[in-house]
Amino acid sequence: MGSYAPVLMWNEERICSTSRDMSDGALLRLLEIARRELGADDACVEIGGLDPEDPRFVWVKLSAHRRVVLRFSEPPAARDKVLERLRLLVEAYSGTIVATTGTPTGPAVGLTQALLNEQLAMLAERLEAVNVSVFDDVSPVVWGSSDPFQRGERGMDDALRIEKVWEACSRVGVDLLALLVKERAEVEQTLVDSRLPKSLSHATMREWTRLRAERPTLGVEEWRALLLSVRAWARIRQNSKLKLVRPRARIVVRQEGIGFLAKPFAATYWIVAVFDGDFSELHAEGMVVRAIPRIERLVMALPPLVPPPARGRVLRLRRPKG
Repeated sequence: MGSYAPVLMWNEERICSTSRDMSDGALLRLLEIARRELGADDACVEIGGLDPEDPRFVWVKLSAHRRVVLRFSEPPAARDKVLERLRLLVEAYSGTIVATTGTPTGPAVGLTQALLNEQLAMLAERLEAVNVSVFDDVSPVVWGSSDPFQRGERGMDDALRIEKVWEACSRVGVDLLALLVKERAEVEQTLVDSRLPKSLSHATMREWTRLRAERPTLGVEEWRALLLSVRAWARIRQNSKLKLVRPRARIVVRQEGIGFLAKPFAATYWIVAVFDGDFSELHAEGMVVRAIPRIERLVMALPPLVPPPARGRVLRLRRPKG
């Protein structure tokens, strides 16, 4: 392996700062999440030295002289996908936009975004929640999330679409969660055997393809956390009465297999903590209320974001007469 030697392992207690924009806690969370969600055997940060050449390693630059490195027991089959997911994680946690060359492209407009995501991740950890996120009443934007793969300009649109497919599958006895951990051939056969309506079968396959492409290495617990999150988001966004009772509104759901607490802030925003099962309402609400002032300042500091337009049809216009 020559001069390649990791200098900072994800599970070490003593770490050194690798970026002026990242706290030690954020760095450790980045390494742990990258290792777990991308299925690596280990994750570390290297300072200096030659770039790794071993095909078992996937890495991106964290700064001019530092890089995040994942080690796999075998060269990953979907290397490009793993690299892209690692790049997105580093961008989310470091506040640095990582170019396809692996080199940071300048100071991040997303530093505030990274700080918001870090606050949400710390809150989720303290609450033992599967996800804590922020979105608003009307836009498709998920402004921040403790799960780095549940953020984005169309995050709410994606969530509502997934929840719709999940609900439709459940009504006919098909478990979307079980499908997400199967391989394509098995999923296709399951859909055929289930005799789903063609439109639902096609919609389910499209969602399976998209989700597996984005998260190629997730296990059943991670998929369950994602589905619980989108179900909570959908229930909040589809409840039109909530806007009428702001700012006193709050939502508490405690059912078998899912629980969530949602609190409004800053006129149009919601912070939502999602749990895999029951939770202490008093404890959760107290921690969320104490965290809202910090989270609100960060959300208000984010630049305006106009999502890309949804796909539409191109209409041929007739030439006016005369």
